[in-house]
Amino acid sequence: MYQVEIIITGIVQGVNYRYNTREVARKLGLTGWVKNMPDGSVKIIIQGKKKEIDKFIKWCQRGSELSKVENVDVSWIELEKEADLYKSFEIEY
Repeated sequence: MYQVEIIITGIVQGVNYRYNTREVARKLGLTGWVKNMPDGSVKIIIQGKKKEIDKFIKWCQRGSELSKVENVDVSWIELEKEADLYKSFEIEY
């Protein structure tokens, strides 16, 4: 099981990026959250199996229909404790 922090920059706020992110994550069986950041970026914490996370990252590089992704910064963290797992994937405000 892995946890990944993803920071996406570009035109990613006000273009349904978070809502589409939630749908893609849930379809892939991933958990975590997505949040708009004050600097205009979007931050995602995602947990799950490596294969599904890889698919998710590829989607993040394309983004929602109206978004224009400029950069995707990915940091992988291997989880050691099951207690640190998220139960679902949600939008944080």
